[in-house]
Amino acid sequence: MSSAALSEPQVLAHAKRRLFPEDDQSGTYAVVDTQFAGGEWLAGQAIEASVRETLAPFNHVRVGSGYPDLVGVRTLEPELLAVDRLGEARRWSPSRPRASPTVGSTLSGVSSRRTTG
Repeated sequence: MSSAALSEPQVLAHAKRRLFPEDDQSGTYAVVDTQFAGGEWLAGQAIEASVRETLAPFNHVRVGSGYPDLVGVRTLEPELLAVDRLGEARRWSPSRPRASPTVGSTLSGVSSRRTTG
């Protein structure tokens, strides 16, 4: 198995494509923090135009005491609603209340590495 080093904007673009696959879907809205709107992520490392297009639109949104990288709302597929509580996986079902459809930027199993030179 091989691995690739991905920048934070690339990881976030992949997460946004997975969580919000249809830009024109009614009742769906997603914004990415303005820190990703620039042409460079780290000095001398350009953010590809296709990545910026995927991440757009941009806005600086405060949620609680912080500024998440991605804020969006839509109805999620059942496999995205799995919640790990006390070591057991739980899934949404019609007999249980639905979790909030708001998606934050903390994604289990998705990480990126940001280094400074």
